[in-house]
Amino acid sequence: MDLLKEIQLLDESSSLNEVLTIVEIDFKKLARIENKKFNEILENVENTELRYDEKGNSIFNWFNWRKVNTIIEESGGPDAWKEYFSPDNCWSCQNLSNIYNCLGWGVKPYSDTINSFITIYSFALLIYYPDDFYFDDRINSVRVLENGIRKKQIVSEKYLLSLSNQNNNYRFEDFDEVNNLKPIQLLAQLTHSFGNFMPCPDPPYNKIKGISSDIKDFLDLMLNKIINNKRIMGVTVSEEKYWKEWFEDKNENLLIDEKDYQLINDVKSFDGMHKEEFRQLLNKIIARIRIRGLKIVGKINMCKDVQKKCEELIKRERKILY
Repeated sequence: MDLLKEIQLLDESSSLNEVLTIVEIDFKKLARIENKKFNEILENVENTELRYDEKGNSIFNWFNWRKVNTIIEESGGPDAWKEYFSPDNCWSCQNLSNIYNCLGWGVKPYSDTINSFITIYSFALLIYYPDDFYFDDRINSVRVLENGIRKKQIVSEKYLLSLSNQNNNYRFEDFDEVNNLKPIQLLAQLTHSFGNFMPCPDPPYNKIKGISSDIKDFLDLMLNKIINNKRIMGVTVSEEKYWKEWFEDKNENLLIDEKDYQLINDVKSFDGMHKEEFRQLLNKIIARIRIRGLKIVGKINMCKDVQKKCEELIKRERKILY
């Protein structure tokens, strides 16, 4: 599928649902279509569950995608993913490069996911399984709670993928209350949609956003620090100045509306958050991704009717966001 062409082919006959369907396309699925080498590896994988299941739970598609990355690394070393299509680099695929180039963002700039799925998934486990997980406020991370005993194990992607039924442990598939949440299923899909991808400043921006304990990969918290001149641990003053100038110069062009990125004020707010509050937050994050995706469609497609449909859908999503 040539996604840029699909966006450009939308016209006055396209329905609202067809426009939204384009916005919600999962790049994890596209990668398996467009990359022959990647598919060669999948053909040699006996476990068919690792294949992308369009009718299945998108959370499992997300974790299976990460399992495939592990298989790639084991088959060819830590740099093997560079020859294929790494889930860590969904922006490296041709489809996204075409969209970036069309928008004037460069063919292959440094890029980032705006919302991290695994971070939000770990907080979901904390909120829905308080007898199995606890919040360590020293590092703002979720850790394992076993028979009332606080363990040092951090709930990470690697930990979740390693879980089995042995030793009375869960598998991540067994967290039904979280895995059956429609908003988090949709987030697992939209994490790798073009509305959730953005060019970003040069390194170490991406790394700092991901590992900083008081940012935890949330653009909301990163922007709050950068815009308000708050010090970021491990970052020089000159780097902070460069990042602020970078965002001030590019936010409008990148379709980043600062008022949309104030949903999360503190990582610690997840500790003790009620389920309904968490679900509302998920719905707002989803609405935000859709809004930006619709803005991208409206910027690429010059058809007035398509742009009106995007505006209509944006208004609908804004009722959820605000």
